[in-house]
Amino acid sequence: MSDDYAGFWLRVVAFVIDSIVLSVLYLLVIIPLYDSLSPPDAFDPDAPVQGPTFFQEVTSPDVSLLVLVVVAILYYATMEASRHQGSLGKLALELKVTDAEGGRLSLSKSLIRNASKLLSTASLLLGYIAAAFTRRKQALHDLIAGAIVLKR
Repeated sequence: MSDDYAGFWLRVVAFVIDSIVLSVLYLLVIIPLYDSLSPPDAFDPDAPVQGPTFFQEVTSPDVSLLVLVVVAILYYATMEASRHQGSLGKLALELKVTDAEGGRLSLSKSLIRNASKLLSTASLLLGYIAAAFTRRKQALHDLIAGAIVLKR
């Protein structure tokens, strides 16, 4: 089964595909959020200039980054726990995410795996790079959740 493990570079390409998908999802979420939280005349060039409002402070880049992280975690977790067992990027490359025995991940394990990607990122991406060096090509978040990524 060792030759069935998805390698580092296949996973990088899947990530790039997913980044494009997530960019579209993010825009579909964040634009309506900004519109709903902005004062009615925020985009009217003839409106009098006012100081920052509560809504402008709430919709700061910090909030949009939080929205991006939440959307990404939910996207990956639901796709990987589904019958497809992978995000759109992984499906395009014929990869699937499984538990240690090759079965489908539960939603809770998938959420743990994807929330753990924050640790893989915070470690200067060393958590991701681990996939290039571990026997079963597991990144830090895979090890935490007991998951593996396989070729179909």
